[in-house]
Amino acid sequence: MKMIAKLLSIILLIGIASCSSGDEPSNQYRPIELNLKAQQTIEASNQFGFNLFTELAEEKPENLMISPFSISQALDMTWNGASNTTFDEMTSVLCLPDEDAETINQANQTIREALIAADSKIDLGIANSIWYREGYPIASDFLALNKNYYDAEVEGLDFSKKEESKTTINNWVDDKTKGCISKIVDDITPGHVMFLINAVYFKGKWTYQFDKDETQDRAFNLINNSSVDVPTMHVEADLAYYEDAACRYVSIPYGNAHFEMIIALPNEGSSLPDFIAQLDDEAWGEVVNQLEIKGMSLFLPKFTFKNNLKLNKPLIDLGMTSAFSDGADFSRMNADGMPELKIDKVKHKTFVEVNEEGTEAAAVTSVEVVYTTIGQGGSPMVFNVDRPFLFVIREKDTGAILFLGQVYQPEV
Repeated sequence: MKMIAKLLSIILLIGIASCSSGDEPSNQYRPIELNLKAQQTIEASNQFGFNLFTELAEEKPENLMISPFSISQALDMTWNGASNTTFDEMTSVLCLPDEDAETINQANQTIREALIAADSKIDLGIANSIWYREGYPIASDFLALNKNYYDAEVEGLDFSKKEESKTTINNWVDDKTKGCISKIVDDITPGHVMFLINAVYFKGKWTYQFDKDETQDRAFNLINNSSVDVPTMHVEADLAYYEDAACRYVSIPYGNAHFEMIIALPNEGSSLPDFIAQLDDEAWGEVVNQLEIKGMSLFLPKFTFKNNLKLNKPLIDLGMTSAFSDGADFSRMNADGMPELKIDKVKHKTFVEVNEEGTEAAAVTSVEVVYTTIGQGGSPMVFNVDRPFLFVIREKDTGAILFLGQVYQPEV
């Protein structure tokens, strides 16, 4: 389809040889080739991410980051237990292609395995787990689907021992995010039946390192028309660049250049919220398709921040209403004759740190299920990131967006 052609064009334009002839073969750039169903599933995750981020950004003119991939993985696992209206609403909100569940699950398996194996110079972990009330008869087909296609760790815990159960789950989260996020479960109530959790961890070194000696305080303009001095990194390198009437874009590669951070810097006088509001997967594809290598002198602030988000309201606003209601239908998750189930909370925690060496980022998504009440050349072009901006961390061949964020004030 169109998107595949665009992505192949990007590879030709901005593929960067990051290995010398003496490197081990495992360090060489190997293009990822996905089947059409897997590519459509990635596009679904990206579009869902843009939709959700727009909802959140409208309410938060502040530093914000989500992982569309993490949220999609956790909700796709949950979707395997839904039926009827609940299933249809989740399918629509998650932007899933018009395919049977097995095809989508297979696509998610293919995508996860391809991303993890893409670049040996990048530390990328994607992990899923399901923790359920010990003795509760969860439908065996539901658990088998998520074990087989999402490589989910499944374990029954004695939820009556709240502190022990919380510690077990949160230790898993801490381990899978290498300490970036230490916990996701705050409480276990008598109504809790299950926690479906995804964790994504990313650590990558820049292909072109920023020299720490060149990091200096530079002015960063805030939305209240004042400015603050923030530690700003500098590098001169051949980087992929594009500009349009509203924005300038630059791609900064990691490792062997499978993964990249794209900075979108709205032009002076333009609004970051207005720019974000018009973003979708098609518009984003048009942008990345036109990136071209240019000699760049890039100034990028260092930044680090965390987010702790509850996603119930934005998911409901997008149309996923019945899943949170007493009318939810998760009959494919529940054994026959058991009380009805619904989603109580969808929680999402993220962490990101960007410095001279590279980027470390992590995300954890938890879906809490409870009983219902019913039961080139020349002088380098200067690119100065000196005002609020959008950033995307993605894999280039597939287009999969791992992290999507905005920075209104860099903090270190």
